[in-house]
Amino acid sequence: MPDVIEKSQAGEAQSRECPRYELTEQAYLRMENDNFERLHAEGETIEFRGVPGYHMVPLNEAAKAMCAKHKPKQFDFNKLAPLTA
Repeated sequence: MPDVIEKSQAGEAQSRECPRYELTEQAYLRMENDNFERLHAEGETIEFRGVPGYHMVPLNEAAKAMCAKHKPKQFDFNKLAPLTA
């Protein structure tokens, strides 16, 4: 039984770890305690609990898990079907 407790404690510790990312380009993001979005610079390291974007490089295990779960993509808006009236 001790193995089960240790595994659940490890899972809880990992879930409490805040995902950290490095930005590959500027981005407007709302952080956990902010009331508004603010511009973050390219190359900045951030802690972000939301859904990661294609411009975020994961730096820790929590961030890698979020990227694996959500699989961020970069959309090519030129290839989207045009609207027809």
